[in-house]
Amino acid sequence: LADLMEKHQEELATIEAIDSGAVYTLALKTHIGMSIQTFRYFAGWCDKIQGSTIPINQARPNRNLTFTKKEPIGVCAIIIPWNYPLMMLAWKSAACLAAGNTLVLKPAQVTQRKRALLISFLG
Repeated sequence: LADLMEKHQEELATIEAIDSGAVYTLALKTHIGMSIQTFRYFAGWCDKIQGSTIPINQARPNRNLTFTKKEPIGVCAIIIPWNYPLMMLAWKSAACLAAGNTLVLKPAQVTQRKRALLISFLG
């Protein structure tokens, strides 16, 4: 997703600037740039979220162990505010997806036009 966003960052920055009223350069460098960095950062965590093995009794001859297993929790609900909607989406959805969860997104009513454009663009 980060590569796709980077490939189309000028187009996304235009949409972000029109919808949020931000200056184009701010939308390009901050809104889009930070969103790309966020998706890349959390993509690095996908193979690092693991459980651990813990020794619970060293005195016994069989040395019993216990272990933790980290699993996705399922569906996460994400509510995005009207201010900085793309960055807020990236901050919340990237972590959710990296942990193996699915998500349901509820954008602010004033940003639904942009969400429809982005979903159709990236979809």
